[in-house]
Amino acid sequence: MIPKSNLDDRKFGDIVDEAIRLIPRYCPEWTNHNTTDPGITLIELFAWMTEMTLYRLNKVPEKTYLSLLELMGLSLVAPQSARSIVKFSIVEGYRKSVMIPRGTQIAAITGNNESCIFETERDLAVNENRLASCVNRRGERWAECSEDGCVRPFTIFESTDAVDHILYISSPAFKYLTESHHIQIAFEPIREIASVRDETVNYLYWEYWNGRVWVHIDAQRSIPGRKKKDDVVYFSGPIDIESSEVNGIEGYYLRAVLSEVPDDLSALTTLGISVRTHFSGIGFMPDLCLTNAGSNYVPVDLNSVFRIFSEVPSFNEIFYIAADEVFSNAGTKARICFTFSEVYVPGSENENALFAYEYWNGAGWKKLTSKSGDLRDGTFGFKQSGDVNFVVPQDMMTIAVNNDERRWLRVRLVTKDFSIGGEYVKDDKDNWIWKFSSKVHSPVFSKIRITYEAHEQFPERVVSFSDFNWSDLTSAISTTVVEGERRKDVRLFAIGSEDVPSLYLGFSSPFPKGDAAIYVRIDEGSSPKPRSSRPSFFRTLGFKDATDRRLLDLSWEYRGKNGWIPLSVNDYTDSFHESGFVEFTAPSDMERAREFGKDIYWIRVRLLSGGFESKPRVLDVALNAVCASNVKTYENEIVGSGTGAPAQSLSPAHGPILPGSIIYVDEGSIPPENELDAMRLDGIDEPYRIEGDAVWVRYREVENFYVSNGFSRHYIVDYRENRIYFGDGQRGVNPPRRKFNIKLASYSVGGGSGGNVAAHTLRIITKSLPFVAGCDNPYPAEGGADMETVDSLKSRAAGVFKSLERAVTAEDFQWLAREASSSVGRAYCLRDRNLRGEICVAVIPIMPQGSTLADRLLPSRELLRRVTAYLDGRKLVGTRIRVQAPVYRTFSVYLTLIFKSDVLDAERLKKTIDQSLRSYFHPLEGSPGTGWEFGKAITCGAVLKQLERIDGILSVDETSLFDADAGVMTEKIALRDDELAFLSEVNIENRRDVS
Repeated sequence: MIPKSNLDDRKFGDIVDEAIRLIPRYCPEWTNHNTTDPGITLIELFAWMTEMTLYRLNKVPEKTYLSLLELMGLSLVAPQSARSIVKFSIVEGYRKSVMIPRGTQIAAITGNNESCIFETERDLAVNENRLASCVNRRGERWAECSEDGCVRPFTIFESTDAVDHILYISSPAFKYLTESHHIQIAFEPIREIASVRDETVNYLYWEYWNGRVWVHIDAQRSIPGRKKKDDVVYFSGPIDIESSEVNGIEGYYLRAVLSEVPDDLSALTTLGISVRTHFSGIGFMPDLCLTNAGSNYVPVDLNSVFRIFSEVPSFNEIFYIAADEVFSNAGTKARICFTFSEVYVPGSENENALFAYEYWNGAGWKKLTSKSGDLRDGTFGFKQSGDVNFVVPQDMMTIAVNNDERRWLRVRLVTKDFSIGGEYVKDDKDNWIWKFSSKVHSPVFSKIRITYEAHEQFPERVVSFSDFNWSDLTSAISTTVVEGERRKDVRLFAIGSEDVPSLYLGFSSPFPKGDAAIYVRIDEGSSPKPRSSRPSFFRTLGFKDATDRRLLDLSWEYRGKNGWIPLSVNDYTDSFHESGFVEFTAPSDMERAREFGKDIYWIRVRLLSGGFESKPRVLDVALNAVCASNVKTYENEIVGSGTGAPAQSLSPAHGPILPGSIIYVDEGSIPPENELDAMRLDGIDEPYRIEGDAVWVRYREVENFYVSNGFSRHYIVDYRENRIYFGDGQRGVNPPRRKFNIKLASYSVGGGSGGNVAAHTLRIITKSLPFVAGCDNPYPAEGGADMETVDSLKSRAAGVFKSLERAVTAEDFQWLAREASSSVGRAYCLRDRNLRGEICVAVIPIMPQGSTLADRLLPSRELLRRVTAYLDGRKLVGTRIRVQAPVYRTFSVYLTLIFKSDVLDAERLKKTIDQSLRSYFHPLEGSPGTGWEFGKAITCGAVLKQLERIDGILSVDETSLFDADAGVMTEKIALRDDELAFLSEVNIENRRDVS
């Protein structure tokens, strides 16, 4: 049998102690509080008499008990409706916005096939807009927090990744790095280099493309034969560099990644960039070589031994060498290395032969001469292996040889002296030909290699990818200037100067004209509770917004034509401390902008000053979302006719009715001015409406008629009986006698714990909406509570009398928290304030339907908000409160028992022990019947005490506790003041089973 709750449970000692505590306040001159003092004797006498009165009062019949409670103005807490966030989507491809009117009904099919109706709380304009990007940014750090339009949970303003600043430099010379050559890259400084901190190369990390990934390449400050220079780096081959495509253009690229941002950004500014190749080894193989005797052209196989002329060469035979890569660099020093074959032994031949080196200048073949310094033959007319050095002529041009147009250098066999070197003779065809007088022999070569000393040149292309944007710097880097002038400074990277933590929200489309909102889901379990609770939906519940202001300044902006423009918002997330909407009027001049590599529409919020107690964690950002409540609204319902009789009552056609109803009564005439003024003071802004001959006067709902007078337009609602009561003429106006003159302009029905539906169940729109594809609730509905039971009302009555609707003491906070919602099973106010000076109230919800003693009881966000709002209106001014979930200390029990011999079902006994211990340590049903106490230690003795009550246990051999938080076995677990026991597992070993 459930014990009966007392109206006042104070005992003799409690009354005496309370009276003695009040002596210093009411009679400070009374200082002798000894038990022998006559005054104390009188206090004890009156305390005994009061205890007897309370004893008799607590014994009154239940009907009288409830009548007394009603007389004191107490009533059952009305049912409360669950609330959820509902997202709408429109038909794919539809470009316009669709208006979802307030009160649109959405149904969820529950497990028992009963429909559950929700209604939207405001108008909502839905379009195809979606979240395309969510980025944290602070200075040179950033973090992308979304993927495929879905937000990954993130900590606000926490930027973990470095912003990329990369310089891509392209040059055909880079392909020489595939062999053992060197590439020099020089940055021309804008001022004299005083230290390495002034050099651009000091902040760069170099990479090349190997066909799959970008690979690091060492940047050397010098190479053999070269002195170290300021702002110059060298790269040495061989490496497996391959061409790649950068920003749509193919080429050989080296890229420089900014590894560190210098204190002085001028170090990242240059006047120009130059590239130079330093060749090593014997050089390159020619592109093509041809031998020509008469009209015959024969390609030369350079991979085997070969002759440059025929075996017995004749006058005017020619050897052609094509090397466009070398010969296109006019003015550079080139070298051709001729290497004899190992089997060839040069003799005394070719005494009269002369080898002429010629090139095509567009008009004819022009000879390179040693007299002018253009040629130096180190082979001495092919008498030995050696180098032929020459300067590539400025006027060297392409010409087609054997139908192959290239830049050709040719070696023509001629005679030194026509008078002594030979003579003209007739051949077989009677043609005059020159014939050498001495033997001419064509040497045998194993290889020919060509190299050159490259000049400094501009890169083919310079592109900067900095701060998520591409910039082509080629023209600025490669600009030539007249001698005496100075190039313009070129900033290689776009380094932001602003170091303000910011959250960027990017959207695929602009917001439709009018009111817009973004829903932000906060992990309220990990973030600090707000100092003040001010979500917009509390207005509909009759709560007032708190006026406390946080010590942080957030600035909202949107991207327009002229940059970032301030955006005025109503922030119901309490500066990201709780889930809620950020409402604003959609700006008409919002335009696309490129940020973080995405060309979309942007809104950002910046933390200008202050900070968070701990940074909030954002779980989701939702568009096209609206709050929906588990209600069904009816409007303009004629409830009945006024009879003129006192205390008239009526019932609406539907139920159970919820708070917030609006009632009008047709009184036939406008009330006098003094009554209208009283109604306005009473909170009725629009006292009446005139519709034709009817004068509809607004009435206001009150809890009771104790403060009403004969002119008060008041009514009360009995939510248990679903009836509306009017006054008797002395306490509240009774409606005049007229037909059908009582109208419910608006009222809602529903509510209850059945509305706490799971996520993704609200998907049925009860009426067709054009171009609307569907809806969904991404999060579970919360806050639904059934009407308070009579036993619950009786149990909290004493606390209500003590607190008198004012939260002053810890006990007041506990009782008023229970009064906030029937879903509150228990509340506990911690003795000490937290580090932020807040009064902490831990709330334990009632056990949901279908739950067991093994379930951990945690309040929903909605329940915490409602309790916070309820206490906010009843706390002392300046008091800061925090309503939170209890902190559970998880533990397990390990038992070694011996069951009695007559126990036939050991498993059933183990289940009995398990349920008994779980009930004993339960936060609502635990010892001593009101839930396990906060801060009460868990001991093996408490476990043994409970085991003594269970029949079937012969003895207890071993008992131990496992503290899951500390990870140790112990006999006692000490709890802090804010901790509550939670029994995770009960492990039982029966020794009879072992034997």
